[in-house]
Amino acid sequence: MAQEPYAGLATRFDTAAELYERASPGYPSQLFADLAASTGLRAAGARVLEVGTGTGQATRGLLERGWSVHTAVAHARAARGLLRRSRPRMWRRSAAAGSSRS
Repeated sequence: MAQEPYAGLATRFDTAAELYERASPGYPSQLFADLAASTGLRAAGARVLEVGTGTGQATRGLLERGWSVHTAVAHARAARGLLRRSRPRMWRRSAAAGSSRS
């Protein structure tokens, strides 16, 4: 039987998460300013949902605005590990919401 066309894609990022974190330029602060303007989330403490956190680069930008990331979903195990190490307090909140499969 032929292999499913998407087999293995869910774990592909696991082999490059550290490299991605080092090589990626991250997100410009203007992106988060535009997000605040377009959503009306201006106040510190606003609750946000981030899906597909990867290594947490956007998560850091959200937290720097004072927003509360209550649920962050990262599919790749290696990316979750980087996110967990860089933002352990945020990760505990995410784990409580059921998104921390390792």
